[in-house]
Amino acid sequence: MNEDLPKHPINLLPLPPEGDRKRALDERRNNARDLAKAAMSIMKLKEESQKDTLTGLPNRLAFNEKLPEIFEVAKKGGSSLALMLLDIDGMKRTNESLGHPMGDKLLQTVAKTFITNPDQEKNSSILRPDDIVGRFDGDEYWALLPDYKPMDHQTVDELNESKIKTIQDNFLKNAHELGIPDDLHVGITIGIAVIQPNDNIESFIERADKQLRDKKEEKKVILEKEGIIFEDDRLSI
Repeated sequence: MNEDLPKHPINLLPLPPEGDRKRALDERRNNARDLAKAAMSIMKLKEESQKDTLTGLPNRLAFNEKLPEIFEVAKKGGSSLALMLLDIDGMKRTNESLGHPMGDKLLQTVAKTFITNPDQEKNSSILRPDDIVGRFDGDEYWALLPDYKPMDHQTVDELNESKIKTIQDNFLKNAHELGIPDDLHVGITIGIAVIQPNDNIESFIERADKQLRDKKEEKKVILEKEGIIFEDDRLSI
């Protein structure tokens, strides 16, 4: 040992009398256990508050928390990120014609649409491990897709079209399996925005929302030519 090193006094907390040590250790362990239980309860309450009760998907609160986090990571790291806004077509007609229990099943079908893979041979998984899909309210949903990149020899627009078509086709397949007839014109409309260098969160959301509104308007024009009323009861984000 080097005798030239400065010596610092070490102050140790006095131990309780030997007869009280076990009780003190037990109290310390109990306090630590109570704190851990309280922390777990708080985490569980937070998780439950961010979950949609009907679909089991993350809700609006989760969107408001997750989007800024994931957006900031993408901006700082220069990585890609896509935001999808989704809206079910024909929800009102379904509720009026088949009843609200069937309407609830249709709302739950969106979750099934994302977690099933309709094209296993091509490995075209809809929901990747880091993707998050959630529900706002009513028939409105959202999806955050980090690291959103086209494959070789594919443009971003082609990737968007492929992703949207896969979701729409799978949703219709699931709706038909529920027994929803074609004359209710059930479907899903999707707007998608891919992050740009000059984006902030507001502009990012607005581009996805605008595309969704434009797609809705296109469907409205087509259906009204066939004499079908196209309802659009979208809620504000």
